[in-house]
Amino acid sequence: MESVVRKALEEGKTINSLDELMVIIKSQGVAKSWDGKVTDRRDNWEKIFEEANTVPSHKEWSVEEETALAKLEAKSILIKETEISHLKKQQKQELLVTFNTLSPETLVMWHR
Repeated sequence: MESVVRKALEEGKTINSLDELMVIIKSQGVAKSWDGKVTDRRDNWEKIFEEANTVPSHKEWSVEEETALAKLEAKSILIKETEISHLKKQQKQELLVTFNTLSPETLVMWHR
């Protein structure tokens, strides 16, 4: 349904209301999810529900990846090696540069 609407917009058609949108969708022959028998609709929604509740597949880890992860978990990390520590150090350096560029008059005013 989205591709039909996107195609209509690319062709320069304007959509100002839900009614206009439904006319465009109907003109392209797209079946609405609420059309059809109740049993068909229930089956459709059950299928959608089952697909949404399936466990997503994932790549199995290799022995090398598991070993590398175990090494990382066993290694202790010092606070000074973290990103936050590096940012604080950078902020201090920037503050010192700013402080050192202030004129003596500004420093006197700042200390009042």
